[in-house]
Amino acid sequence: MRNDIPMIYIGLGSHWSDSKRFFTVGTTTRKGLECREYAKHMDVLWTICLPKTKSKAGWDTWDTNHMGPWIDRHFERTRVMYDRTHMKELGCNQSRTNSWWRASKSAREQLDYIIAVVNEKLEEVK
Repeated sequence: MRNDIPMIYIGLGSHWSDSKRFFTVGTTTRKGLECREYAKHMDVLWTICLPKTKSKAGWDTWDTNHMGPWIDRHFERTRVMYDRTHMKELGCNQSRTNSWWRASKSAREQLDYIIAVVNEKLEEVK
C-alpha cells in the first residue's frame, strides 16, 4: 500500500526553546508522517522514499545502526525539549527520538548540505 512506503525525513525542532540549528533525521511512512511531526515536536523539511528492500522496522534498525553514526561524523549530537530522554524523565512513554543534531548555522540554511550527507549514506543501500 502506498501509505506504508518507508521514507526518511529531515526535520527541525519546533518547540519554542529549540534552536533553529537543531535537526533530526529519521524513518517513517507516508501515513505516519503527520503524526510523527506532531508527536516529535518538529517540522519536516525534506523526505525521500526508501527502497522496498526492508520493512519499516528494518529501516528503523538501519537508521539507528548506520545513518545516526554517519551523521555523527558530520554534526554534533544535541538534546531538544521533549526528546525521548526528557519524556522518560517525565514518566511518559512516547514514540520520540534522541536523534537530534546541531548544524553550524540554521538547519534551513544548511539543508542542502544535510540532504547531501543523508543521500551519500543512502547511496550505499541502493
